[in-house]
Amino acid sequence: GIRAMAEEAMFRRTPRLAAGFSLLQRVPTDRLRLTLRRILTKLHCKSEPAFSDSENAQLCAAFDLEATDLDLLLRISSFIFEQALSLNATPKELAEGLCEAGMHAEQADVFSGCWSESSAAVIARLRERAALAPQQLGAIDWQLQCASASDAGVRGAQPRALLQLSLERPTPQGQNTQSFLHMQLDQTQMQELLKQLDRIQAQMDTLM
Repeated sequence: GIRAMAEEAMFRRTPRLAAGFSLLQRVPTDRLRLTLRRILTKLHCKSEPAFSDSENAQLCAAFDLEATDLDLLLRISSFIFEQALSLNATPKELAEGLCEAGMHAEQADVFSGCWSESSAAVIARLRERAALAPQQLGAIDWQLQCASASDAGVRGAQPRALLQLSLERPTPQGQNTQSFLHMQLDQTQMQELLKQLDRIQAQMDTLM
């Protein structure tokens, strides 16, 4: 992909990023390559960590790192690939961006090599996840509206509930797209909706 970033760097130099780069330099390149490959297999599913607790303990021993340092190393590595994904960066662009941010060329080459191997598979998994994932309810906004019924010869007002449902769906970039569903319900329709929701809740309770 072509990066339209002549003025803005791919990675902003921060103390946290610099600390992560320093930790990465302490890991032998062959072990770093294996670690990055595992991270890439889990990049499409942020709810699942790349390594189990026991594997993290083994990595701490193998890399001679404290748990907090290993956590930073893994987070920085994931962030690097997420940034490459969001910018549609080529392996060459990723290596250049990392070097510009202060990473040594040896480690930058490992990242770009792993990205070259796995980027197509990562994008395919993200697209599959986005296609299969149902929309999720993000938020509900509502307000009451009282419409006059005097024109029908009935005194008083007819209350209606105006609902706005915010729906979210994952995208291949790991973010969410948002859409809105608007509903207008009178009292009878609202009561029927609540009855249906009560039935759903009762069935869910039986499965708990």
